[in-house]
Amino acid sequence: MSDFPGKTALYGALAVLGSASTAMSEDVPVRVVLFGDSYISSYGVDSAKKYEVQLQAALDAAGRSAQIVGTGYTSTAYQGTRALTGFLEDDNVLGGTVPKAVILELGSNDCFRYTLAQTTDNLDTILKELSDRNIPTLVAGTLPYATCERKDRPNYTALYVQMFADLAAKHGDLYYRDFKDGVGDNPDLLQTDHDHPTADGEAVIVARMLPVVVELIERANPH
Repeated sequence: MSDFPGKTALYGALAVLGSASTAMSEDVPVRVVLFGDSYISSYGVDSAKKYEVQLQAALDAAGRSAQIVGTGYTSTAYQGTRALTGFLEDDNVLGGTVPKAVILELGSNDCFRYTLAQTTDNLDTILKELSDRNIPTLVAGTLPYATCERKDRPNYTALYVQMFADLAAKHGDLYYRDFKDGVGDNPDLLQTDHDHPTADGEAVIVARMLPVVVELIERANPH
């Protein structure tokens, strides 16, 4: 087919429109809600260096349009099932029409109060509700405290770790094995309680989780 007058200009205009459309899609901020315990709410860390602040900065630097929303401290998976109802009705959290996604990090405090079956059921309840509402979720696992492994519940550690992978697979969610990966076994990145990350530890967590968080955002706002 021979060229027609203005063909190059037309193709150029279409390319610009396509780029503009893509940019508009990418510019819709995805509300990424952090839902979990003292790890993800950065217990003991200065407010300017908390996980949510450093994650927001990392996403901004990567050119990803996202709004990180912290929901504070939720102790156990059972309490998470109670809190979720309010979050779903709050337009500034999980309500409204903007694209939404959740990073769920719960369970490490459960072994002192609940059986593993109860923890599994409570996390399953949360993930089912999010799935039913088409809210993409990243299941961030943790490693259990050493004191959780007792004679009356052998193999707790292995079963606990596997629980997160199984639940993520069941609901089609993204999965990250250990929220404190790269930090939990480094005393220099932990506070004096030898458990919670320091500000530098939070930076390591953000850097390691960033690729999967970007994938979560793309699920919430595909383009």
